[in-house]
Amino acid sequence: MIMNENINEKFPLISVIIPVYNVEKYLEDCLKSVCGQTYKNLEIIIVDDGSEDQSYKICEQYQRTDNRIRLIHQNNQGLSAARNTGINVAHGKYYNFTDSDDYVNKYMLEILYKNLKNFNAAISAGDFRREKENQTADYAVKPESKNKTVLYEKEDILKYLIEEGGIWLVSAWNKLYRAELFRNIRYPVGKRHEDEFIIHRLLYASEKIVFDNRILYYYRERQNSIIGLEQNRVHADELEAYKERIDFFHEIQYSGNIDKLLFKYIITADLFYDQAENRREKKRRKQMISSFSHECMVKSSANYQIRAIIFGWSPKLYHFIQKIIKRK
Repeated sequence: MIMNENINEKFPLISVIIPVYNVEKYLEDCLKSVCGQTYKNLEIIIVDDGSEDQSYKICEQYQRTDNRIRLIHQNNQGLSAARNTGINVAHGKYYNFTDSDDYVNKYMLEILYKNLKNFNAAISAGDFRREKENQTADYAVKPESKNKTVLYEKEDILKYLIEEGGIWLVSAWNKLYRAELFRNIRYPVGKRHEDEFIIHRLLYASEKIVFDNRILYYYRERQNSIIGLEQNRVHADELEAYKERIDFFHEIQYSGNIDKLLFKYIITADLFYDQAENRREKKRRKQMISSFSHECMVKSSANYQIRAIIFGWSPKLYHFIQKIIKRK
């Protein structure tokens, strides 16, 4: 049974969406921390994405003891598809996404909700801390009361995304969102770096975003996860996400300067090309980069247009010119 948001308008329903796939070792930490939130009016949507270990059975055990849990099982389709499934069935006025190998501070949703309401924001975010694979913090500890909150207007946060970015801003999991932000937005199925593909759209749809510097989310770094195994490698999807973001800023006729975003694209493309394991793969990546680079040039300064054109035409020549510039 889901608590009805009309029972107490002071504490509207929050949908917590938890995708699950083969995380039996870490799942209980996650579910304990979510079920133990001080904010009680929750709809906890667990989407088991075809787990092959004991994850689904663990979810069933928690469902029997907490009637706020809604458990869905689907064939393995990936993180984005699991999140989208949760969004499609959610009833909450607000959404939170928590990854099943991570865990959260018990006061997280209470703090995020208070900030969202007090600042009339569309997105409320908290800070996070990286945890080692076998480390579990005391997530019941109350965060420091001497916190710093920063309110960003839409133009400010879009500029911050272009110039700074950062995990706290781009990642899905340390935030509380107004549900209407996802009316026409979904995560890209089959893509890695799924958060990078949509964060600019979510921020553009938000008039205000508030950030609280207290540690509210604990991000577990796992060696055998996709991110852990490829931590220092660039995937084609990351490059595509940057290109899509550049296209988006062109589409909305953004009045600011996107040169730093283009520079990030060039750096990412440089690493992507450099990490190719053979000549055939380098050739394929060069063709991809060349196509992307040509399409990204419409609204950048002459300096960055020249950089991107040279890099798209010949990464080796770009490297050579960069070395000469650094020697001067």
